[in-house]
Amino acid sequence: MHLTGLSFIIKYRFYIIDNKECETMTEEKKTNTPETEEVAESRNFILNFIDEDIAEGGQFQGMTVHTRFPPEPNGYLHIGHCKALTIDFGTAERYNGLCNLRMDDTNPTKEDEEFVEAIKQDIHWLGFDWGDRFFFGSDYFEKDYEYAVELIKKGLAYVCELTPEQFKEFAANIDYFVFEPNIHDLNDLGWRYLAQHMDMLLPPELLKAIDPVPFGKYAMQEEQGHFTEHGYISLSGDEWNHERPAEPEKKPSIRERLEQGKKECAEKNKAQPHKEKSAPEL
Repeated sequence: MHLTGLSFIIKYRFYIIDNKECETMTEEKKTNTPETEEVAESRNFILNFIDEDIAEGGQFQGMTVHTRFPPEPNGYLHIGHCKALTIDFGTAERYNGLCNLRMDDTNPTKEDEEFVEAIKQDIHWLGFDWGDRFFFGSDYFEKDYEYAVELIKKGLAYVCELTPEQFKEFAANIDYFVFEPNIHDLNDLGWRYLAQHMDMLLPPELLKAIDPVPFGKYAMQEEQGHFTEHGYISLSGDEWNHERPAEPEKKPSIRERLEQGKKECAEKNKAQPHKEKSAPEL
């Protein structure tokens, strides 16, 4: 990032052991480079979108920029978290906006209060603060459930009835279903059915006398089909393949390889007889 009047802050910390006083010294060195005075600040697509949205005439003109950082408290923050929270908090800070800290506690068996406190401390250490906007994702579970029920009633979502085993087998059963994006209603489905089962072409005047809807209803029942927002889906008639795809061979982790290397070195040292070093000649 190019900045006008670039400031370098160099901090030296000297820690003296054996119960002696810990001394900290901070030196500030400011340099102004003529080459950078007229250089425009570099930008990214996120800032460009925000500028466009909140500008005069934008879809969110005059509104406050409000972001959030949602870590899962199942461990300590790593460098990837630091990048994400810098974008989230930094963007809100840039536009004088707000940033929530929301713990994504959706897997309680792997989460701990220790990680919650550690995350909060690390964010403060990096120079950011969430004010009074600290939340837990579990606070909204009941509301999320209500929204899910509403979507199902509207036909915009469904309950997946696949068993866990079927879910794992699904990759080997893509051809179990047939998707037809051009079939949107019983009228379309009826004409498709007639086209597949009629052995001869009928003249246009006879086609006008045919009601395709009953044929569409029959096809839908036979195929166990269902209309979606994007088309028609039905069973192909293929048998479900219960053989799961072979799982890729798990490679040992770096920690496991280091442990194995230590064991091999220890065994090699045991196998080799110990040689006494000869005394140096005077």
